[in-house]
Amino acid sequence: MNSLHVNFNGGLYSSLIEGRVDFEQYRTGCLQLENFVIRPYGGAFKAPGTQYLGETKDSTKKSRLFPIRVSRLENYLLEVGEGYIRFWREDEPAYLQIKSDYSVVAHSTATTYYLGDIASDSGTNYLRVGNDAATDSSFATALAAGYWHALTGSIIEWPNDYDEEELNDIQFQQINRLLILVHPNHPPLLIESVPVDSLTSNFIRNSAWSTATTTAVMYSFLVGAVDYTFPPLKEHDLSQEAGYTVTLAFDHLAWATTTGYAVGNIRTQTSVAYYCLVAHTSGTFATDLAANKWRVATGAEIEYTLTASNANIFTGIDVGDSFIIEPALYQSNTSTSRGVYINLNGVYGPSAYAPTSAIFIQGGYTISTAWQTNGAPICDIRLEQSLDGVNFEVIKEWNIRGYYQGTFLYEDEAPLEGAWYRLAGWCTYNTQIYYGVSSVLLEASDAQVKLPFDVLALTSSTVLKVRSGLPFQSVVRVQALGIATTSFYTHAFSEDNGYPGAVGLHNLRLWFGGTAKEPNRIRGSVVDDFFNFATGEGDSDGFDLVLNSNESNLVKWIASFRQGLVVGTGGEEWTIQGGGDGSEVLKPSNVQAIRRNRAGSSNIQPIQTRDSLLWVSPTGRKVFEFAYVFTNDAYEAPDMTMRAESITESGIVATAYQSEPDPILWAVTADGRLLGFSYNRQNQITAWFERTTNGLFESIAIVRGDGDADRVWVVVKRTINGSTKRYLERFYPTAQEFDFSTATDFCYLDCAKKITMASGTAVSGLSHLEGAAVKVWADGDTIESKTVASGAITLSAAATSLFVGLAYTSTIQPMPLEFVLQDGTAQGHKFNAQRMQVLFHKSLGGQYKSTSTGTAYSLEYPAGTTAVFSGRRDQHLKPDWVDAVTLTFLHSDPTPFNMLGYVLKSELSKS
Repeated sequence: MNSLHVNFNGGLYSSLIEGRVDFEQYRTGCLQLENFVIRPYGGAFKAPGTQYLGETKDSTKKSRLFPIRVSRLENYLLEVGEGYIRFWREDEPAYLQIKSDYSVVAHSTATTYYLGDIASDSGTNYLRVGNDAATDSSFATALAAGYWHALTGSIIEWPNDYDEEELNDIQFQQINRLLILVHPNHPPLLIESVPVDSLTSNFIRNSAWSTATTTAVMYSFLVGAVDYTFPPLKEHDLSQEAGYTVTLAFDHLAWATTTGYAVGNIRTQTSVAYYCLVAHTSGTFATDLAANKWRVATGAEIEYTLTASNANIFTGIDVGDSFIIEPALYQSNTSTSRGVYINLNGVYGPSAYAPTSAIFIQGGYTISTAWQTNGAPICDIRLEQSLDGVNFEVIKEWNIRGYYQGTFLYEDEAPLEGAWYRLAGWCTYNTQIYYGVSSVLLEASDAQVKLPFDVLALTSSTVLKVRSGLPFQSVVRVQALGIATTSFYTHAFSEDNGYPGAVGLHNLRLWFGGTAKEPNRIRGSVVDDFFNFATGEGDSDGFDLVLNSNESNLVKWIASFRQGLVVGTGGEEWTIQGGGDGSEVLKPSNVQAIRRNRAGSSNIQPIQTRDSLLWVSPTGRKVFEFAYVFTNDAYEAPDMTMRAESITESGIVATAYQSEPDPILWAVTADGRLLGFSYNRQNQITAWFERTTNGLFESIAIVRGDGDADRVWVVVKRTINGSTKRYLERFYPTAQEFDFSTATDFCYLDCAKKITMASGTAVSGLSHLEGAAVKVWADGDTIESKTVASGAITLSAAATSLFVGLAYTSTIQPMPLEFVLQDGTAQGHKFNAQRMQVLFHKSLGGQYKSTSTGTAYSLEYPAGTTAVFSGRRDQHLKPDWVDAVTLTFLHSDPTPFNMLGYVLKSELSKS
């Protein structure tokens, strides 16, 4: 009897399914599937080898890879380890470093340094990582303050606060050239790719960056904590409690006469803070101000005190965080006290345009007039706006040219974080003026505003020293001073409240969730303003949402899927979507939070595939699929590991998704194996397989490639010459693309280097494999086995192009043979496999065994075959009557091996 086996896309099956011959997809599965890739076409293709790229900074500790996918032609990998971040460019591939021909200048106290600048001290190169656009009193002082980070040689890196054991719990979200990292123990970290040649502050400006000894790069990176335009808020636990208030005041002495003042002193005078420009002994304030001895202080220079009514409100843990108060900045009932007005009577000629004082507004505001009938003044009126309270621009103008134009009312919204507004205007000398009705009024719609402050120090149990956190650190309006307010907030993300462990992007909003004190709360930013978390009722305002359930499970991940936001918690999965049938754009006025199922999630971010959303269970043993089942009108969570339940026994700790050339979910397990999951829902392909190596896989990241395949990078822990090494490696591009056109570019070895040299036998540059038994693929036609000594090997014959690396064996064992007979199954019969015909695709080498423990025989190719072969070849099997036919195919040569299927001829006997 002949049986046809041309489809292995059932993937690896658990041994528990071996007896399920009634299972419809039984014949597509395998009992062993190691170092093969299952492709949608049905065949088994040898897994690509890995290219050695370099050693991690510290091989004694784990590190993790993160992708930055800028475009198809520009991609980076971040090597994040304990205390450091390094940057690798994918297309070189190499890490960013200082060019060899760039002369690093010694540190100077006379130089203004910007973030990303490079300087040297005592023979060590340093990167500027703090105190942007400033000079240093001394290098030692600046180093102790954390402004400089020591580099290892010329390799560029930035510091971080992560411990080794925290790395797997970091989640990330990319927005254009921004990468945001979150971890529940640390403030969100922002990594920004910026132009190297930018001459503005806050950008890396020098030309020292490169990915090779002479090649400069166009972009480099800035790293720092997220700087919020307006922070996410959490109402203080004691806010609104009876008797609990906080009050704001200047933390500076009042100006006094006949007093000696030094440059930089700040004093208050008539509720305004001033900065001393010249050392002097004061006379009268008006005289000293006119002599330019003082100027108005900026928000960055003024410090305030925040005084609590009770001693148990403030603690030392508040230092370094933010505090927000909500005073009634403008008294209600009297309109002019919560606004400003300009009386045009007497302000003649366009040159006047005398502005009013400025008013700080959050939310809505109105501009109105109260002119008598037929009594409009001939005038021009301007509305000016400032984001910093200093620099104003005209944003609206009215030109009144007729007495009969009548009154007007103008309404608009200030930015959610607030801005400063003022009026300016003039009228003609001969205008028709009616006393008391020629004024224009600007007033805030709401008397209360939210004023953020950065906490500098704890002065006592009731007093905090703070600085304004308004946009551009603008000055707090004096009306807020001295007002005891019962509404006060802390930063939702802090050492006390915890930091978000989950991050996502949906509907042009950045989303955070999963803090220690608010485990089931998520927050969304303002639309297209990712670090502004001011909430409101407008369509574009920020979100603050609690997942109300009978359980308070921690938010584990946040993902955008189809038209909604999907949130995974420790015990449930939710969708957050717009109103109606969920097709509306999500906004504060129509939000629907719906619990969909109770599968539960780990903190590994889900994978968005072409067809679905895949996530890992709390134990790491299962991978669930978030899928809408039309027949049930419900979202369900089928288990994608059911047929291969043993493959995830140690638990999945990391995942990444490859879309080209075939969709594959890659998963790293706790015991160091790399699992592949070919997933193509449209074609009903859900196949698991395993990628092993002489070492342990610890991290994986994938970026777009400039060819026909994505680039898969891994961190592998290996034992080399008795020492632990952690290497960055990637699947070799041509092998990853299943490109078999050039034999000298075959890479089916691990930790391999491609070496091109003048014809010879001496091969050096192999110190990363010192003492290892390696295989060599030379000139596209020769295989040798060698051992590396002193970083070198000697070939048996001269060669010019070769790969040197660690061999690995690919193994596939399809499910035991099954026939459908007239009287039922063939199971229970004796089998005698006599011959098979194998269909090869671009293959060379390989062996087979007709039983699981039998002798391995070489596969037969046409006589004289030295190049890869495609076609059918008969293989004669050793006759033997057995209970079950379990063919096994093996391949350990550094060449391709791709089996599209085989036909097996067997005899059956009942005895």
